[in-house]
Amino acid sequence: MYTYAARPQAAVEASLALIAKEAAEEAARQAFITDMQAALTTPRGQQPSAEAWQAGPHAARMAALREYALLERACPEANEMQAAEALGLLGRRRGPDDAWKLLVDAGVVRRHEPLHVLRSKAPMAFSPALEQQAQVSGW
Repeated sequence: MYTYAARPQAAVEASLALIAKEAAEEAARQAFITDMQAALTTPRGQQPSAEAWQAGPHAARMAALREYALLERACPEANEMQAAEALGLLGRRRGPDDAWKLLVDAGVVRRHEPLHVLRSKAPMAFSPALEQQAQVSGW
């Protein structure tokens, strides 16, 4: 036979806080799915910019996707897990190339960005003096 024992107030508050946290995380996941599906169905040029994604409520997920796509397996585990979750939420395969394709499809990165160059960490921006010297020398 079971007897009822009231929980201490602290235990009740901890349970309520956990329930609220889980509800907020689920709401954030649903908002991400909704916003990404909207971006994926929006014509190119009308999609949110990379800056809008970076400043928006999904900035952490987008940063994790980009880092996972660029660093591949060298990505920190927390970011890899977050990127894999984001890909899974959208029904996509969970690999670095799939993360990059999602970023391209959503308009976060340009279709023709040199992924292999970005992965090699080669510099993409140069000082004006170096660019000037390259132009003078015929490069």
